Formats: sequence, C-alpha cells, structure tokens
Amino acid sequence: MKPVRFPWVVATIVAVLAVIFGIFMRLPLPFDGFAAVAAALIAGTLTLSLTMMAPAGWIWTDAERLRHAFAQRHKMSELRSENVLDAMTSAHARADRLRNGAALFAAPLDRRTRDMADRLDDIARDLFYHPDALDVHRQALVRSELIEEAVLSHASLRKRGQDDINAPQIAQSRDRVDAALSALEDAFDHNENRLADRLVRQVDVSSATAEMLLKRRSA
Repeated sequence: MKPVRFPWVVATIVAVLAVIFGIFMRLPLPFDGFAAVAAALIAGTLTLSLTMMAPAGWIWTDAERLRHAFAQRHKMSELRSENVLDAMTSAHARADRLRNGAALFAAPLDRRTRDMADRLDDIARDLFYHPDALDVHRQALVRSELIEEAVLSHASLRKRGQDDINAPQIAQSRDRVDAALSALEDAFDHNENRLADRLVRQVDVSSATAEMLLKRRSA
C-alpha cells in the first residue's frame, strides 16, 4: 500500500528539524558536513517515532486503508485487491447510471434495465465476499459497459421528447438497448452456470476431505 500523505509528513518534519538543528548547533564539528549528517539522522529517527505514534488517518487516506484491509482480509496482493475494488466500484456506479436511465424508458424496457442494474449490484456484493470470482464475472462486466453506452444514449433521446423527426432514432436506439440487454442476460446466465459448477466442485472437495478424515479415524 503506497501512502499519499506520508511523504508530505516526512518532508515537513525533516525540514523543521533541520532548521532547528542548524540554528542551535554551536559545538565543534568532527568533520565537514557533520551538521547535515546529524540533522538527517535525528530527523529520520524522530520521523519514524512520530509516524509510529501518529493516527492512521494522518498517514493513509481512507481509500488506502480500505484497500489494505480488503487485501488483508482475503490474503490477496495489493494489485489484485485494487483490481477487484475497481471492478466493485465501477459495477455499483454503472448500476446507478442504468437506474437513472431506466427512469426515462417505457415498459418493458425500464423493468429489464432496472433488473440488470440489480444484477450488477449483486456482482459487486459477490466480489466483496468472494474476490476470486472476478474472472467469472469479467465477461458480464465488460458487456455491461456496452449496455451503459446504449442506455445513456437512449435516455438522452427520450429526454428530448419524441416527434416525427427523432422517432426513427428513438426506435433504433431502443433496439440497441434491447440487443445489449439480451447480450448481458446471456452473460449473466453463463456466469450463474460457472458459479454453480464452482460450488459443486467445492462441495465435492469438501466431501472427499471429510470421507478421507473419517477413514483415517475409523482405521
């Protein structure tokens, strides 16, 4: 986890201590440049001491602490945890934009769009508890980018109002949203099948482990 505030804290403390040392240091120096070396050592020692005692909010941002806690909880690398958190954030944000666009749609397109938004939220929640499922959900997340573009474009046309001029454009836009929704539904169905297969494999492994332990105990 790379700190954002920490370098500024260190630089400020080092500068202040160096100035204080330069003002009050009047002892004979054993060699040229000793004052700078001593100031650096003192500043470094005090900086580390103060940093260890400082509140976490002074050194790390809330986002950094969240990433670190998430990585520690799931025993993941920082890069992997950042990828999962980015996917969660984008999925939630995309779901909100889909709901905003669905408010301007006519039935049944509005209901289907809201259903897709709910499923994106479900993906984000699943990633929070099972970050290893990112590879399973990746296809649906990629396709959700396409449906977001189609939904925002159709919502923009609907907001202008329908007349004889833009009626064909609205019809074409509606067809694009419908096709994008169908593609995303297929991706979700594929995800559900893969998740079901993963759960079956986990159950098989657990059953095999339990059977092996029972055999050892009975032996």
